[in-house]
Amino acid sequence: MNVDAHLDVRPVVNNKRSSGTPYRCLIDEGHLRADNFWEVAIQGHINSYHHVRWLRAKGGHIVYLSDIRKKGTASVAKKILSNISRSRTTFVSVDIDSVAQAFAPGSSAPSPDGLFPEDILTLSFLAGKNPNVKLFEIMEVNPAYDIDARTCRLAANMIHEFLSGFSLRNRKT
Repeated sequence: MNVDAHLDVRPVVNNKRSSGTPYRCLIDEGHLRADNFWEVAIQGHINSYHHVRWLRAKGGHIVYLSDIRKKGTASVAKKILSNISRSRTTFVSVDIDSVAQAFAPGSSAPSPDGLFPEDILTLSFLAGKNPNVKLFEIMEVNPAYDIDARTCRLAANMIHEFLSGFSLRNRKT
């Protein structure tokens, strides 16, 4: 599961991989089945239709930011995690540019639109609580662009929420 404003499925050109190519490489090289891959919080206006079409043709799933706003973060996250976690090891990657620039300015590709802190913290908690999530990462935090350490503090809070959820894994709730 990739929580990101961007799809990150651009083709590799001249053997140059970038932050926009990792999931295409994983799919093309057979390391990731596209039908197990979920792109979450995607902002349609900053992604190429060609990349959307490529990912859908491969069987990948796209959940737009607008879908999250309509259905609610917890509802969407629980549904996705239950779909991808059935007896599978799950990896959750969060690109900080999925969060609106006002709350996370320390990103290499910020956008004025995006998730709110409560959205990303809820998602982090639910990822931590899910017993099949074995890897959780936060990507593209750039302190050089940060203002008042907003982004770094948000990333630290995300880790805290993930670990809070993780601490509940063995409890009966």
